[in-house]
Amino acid sequence: GEPPVASGLVDGSISGNGYSCTWSATTSAEPPQTLVIDSATVNPPGGDAGCTTGMVPGFILHSDATATFDDGSGTVTIDRLDISVETDVGACRYEANGIVLGRDGSSRGYFGQWAFSLASGAGCSTDDLHLLMTFS
Repeated sequence: GEPPVASGLVDGSISGNGYSCTWSATTSAEPPQTLVIDSATVNPPGGDAGCTTGMVPGFILHSDATATFDDGSGTVTIDRLDISVETDVGACRYEANGIVLGRDGSSRGYFGQWAFSLASGAGCSTDDLHLLMTFS
């Protein structure tokens, strides 16, 4: 049989339009294996709100997300992010598919700017969001 796969962690941040949220979650494996970010384990570091607006909960991942690594091209592709963030105007829910983030050197840190569609939220900006994810 296959050897057991260790679970991993991801630390992330998302920012845009005057707010920033940090979060962490458990993953189903470690890179470079394809892994699933477990939405039920999302918790900002230290258990605080995680967002500059101080709202609780500041960041919600509504469904699991799959991360596929391509070490040859130095990227990770996230199949789908369905997220809510608390901003000065209230809760903004954003969705995006096929998000590609670039690798930071030889680390397991990945970053990029991506266009999300606004799923709900009055007065929420539709500017691109900046994403950072570090897998361990």
